[in-house]
Amino acid sequence: MRTLLSLSITFLDDLFHGQGNDGPEWPPSPHRVYQALLCAAARNGSDGDDELRWFESLDPPNILAPKTTMAQERQIFVPNNDADANKKLARQSRLTSKELRPLRIQGDSTTVRYLWTIPAESEPMAKKIIHHARRITAVGWGIDLVVADAQLVETEAPTWGEGMQRWTPSPWGDNLLRCPCSGTLDDLRTVYESFTNRIQGKLYRLPQRPAVFREETYRTLDDLVRRPVACFRLVRPGDDENRNAFFPHYCGSKIVAAMSRHATIEKARQSDFDFPGGTELYVAGHVGKRVESPPRFSYLPLPSIGGPHADGHIRRLIIAEPRGGDGRCCAWVRDMLQLQPLIEDPQQPATQGESRAILQRVAKRSDLVFERYIKQSCQFASVTPVFLSGYNDKKYCKTRMQVHKALVQAGYSLDDLDDIELQQAPFFPGALHPRDYRYPKYLKPSAAMTAIHVRLYWKKPIAGPLALGAGRHVGLGLFAAE
Repeated sequence: MRTLLSLSITFLDDLFHGQGNDGPEWPPSPHRVYQALLCAAARNGSDGDDELRWFESLDPPNILAPKTTMAQERQIFVPNNDADANKKLARQSRLTSKELRPLRIQGDSTTVRYLWTIPAESEPMAKKIIHHARRITAVGWGIDLVVADAQLVETEAPTWGEGMQRWTPSPWGDNLLRCPCSGTLDDLRTVYESFTNRIQGKLYRLPQRPAVFREETYRTLDDLVRRPVACFRLVRPGDDENRNAFFPHYCGSKIVAAMSRHATIEKARQSDFDFPGGTELYVAGHVGKRVESPPRFSYLPLPSIGGPHADGHIRRLIIAEPRGGDGRCCAWVRDMLQLQPLIEDPQQPATQGESRAILQRVAKRSDLVFERYIKQSCQFASVTPVFLSGYNDKKYCKTRMQVHKALVQAGYSLDDLDDIELQQAPFFPGALHPRDYRYPKYLKPSAAMTAIHVRLYWKKPIAGPLALGAGRHVGLGLFAAE
C-alpha cells in the first residue's frame, strides 16, 4: 500500500493575499509551502539540508482546497523606502500606494491539504519534514497566519470533505503553480542572503528573486465539465505602466474578435500542433457548407460589467474550447499568444499594420470581471445580443423556441433549463440595446435574423463561459452570471 505525506495548512482568516505570476494564486503553490518549511526550519535552529533536499525531489502533490472567490480590492498606503535617498523624514511624505487583491475562502473550512506520494523507505525523511511543518506560522504574506500540521497516511480519503476541490497535476490544466525542484533550496538561501546584504554602507543592491523552480499546471474535477479557456488582458502597446487598452462597447466585440482570430490563425499555421479537424476548421472556423457546427475555438471579447458605473468597454478576452474539450488547445493558445500584438489591419504584414493592443496572459480569477463570465450559477443574462436565425413573426413563443434551438446547437440540454426571459433592453449596466451595436457583415438584424437579450434560469448551476446564437464564436450572445 502506498504511503502519503499529508501536510495541512489552516488559515486563521478567510482572506488569502498571495499573488502568482498572473494574479491571485489559489491554492497556495507547493513552492510557497516549501519556502514556509525552510523558514520554519531556520527559525528553530535547523538547516534541514538532508530532508529539504529530499523534499524538493518529490513529484508535485495533489492538493485539496476549499473554493474561493475574489474579495473586494483595496488600496493601502505604506512607507516608500525609495524616499530615503531624498531625505524625506516625515512619514506622510514617504507613503506610496499598494493594491490588495485577496481571495476569500468559502465554506466552513479554511484548511488546504497537500498530499505527496513517497516510497516507504523515505519515512525517516518524511518525519523530519513533519517536525518542521508543525512550526509553520504563515503562508503567503506575513498577514496570512496559519496553523500547520503533517502526518503520514495511507489514503487521501479521510481528508476529503464536502465543498473541497481536488487539484491534480495535468498537462492540460490552466492553473499554473510553482513547485520546488533540484536546486530550489540553494536558490532560496541565495535570495535570502541577497536580501539581508542589500544595503552596504551607502550602496543599495536590488535583492534577487526566486528563480529555481518548475511550473506545473493543475486542474480540478470541476474543470472536466467546464469549457476550457485561455484568459488575456488587452494592454496598451508601449505603455510602461502596463495599463489596459480598451475598445468601445458598441463595436469592440467585432474588432477584438477579428484581430484575435487572425493572430491565432497566424500562429497556428506556423505551428505543427494537431488541432481537432485541422487549423482551418478548429482555429479559423471555416466550416464550409456543414449543417452541424463542428468543434472550434470561440473568440469572446468581454465587456466590462459588474458595477453600477461599468462602461461596457472591451478590455479582456477569452478564447474558449467547446464544451467537453480537454484543455490542450487552450494550453497551446495561452503560450503562443502571450505578448502577441493585435494588428489593426489583418491584411497588412505585422510590420505595417497598426498594433492596437498586446495580449497579456492572466489567470482565470485575476479579477471580478473574468469571474462573472466563467463562474457557476443558476442564472445567466446576455451581455451582448443573442442572434437567432429564422422567422419568428415577432412572437414571444416562437422566439422562445428559437432560443431552445440555439441552446441545443451550443451543446446544452433543455432538460436542465428552468425558464427564459426575453427583452430588447439590456440586463447589465454598460450593455446596449441590440440596435446600438455594430455587427459583422454576415450578421444583420432582419426579418430572418432576430437580435435580442435573453435571461436563462437553470435547474442546477452550470459554468461559463456561455454564448448562444449565430455569433456565439465571435463574442455575440455572450452571457454573464447574475
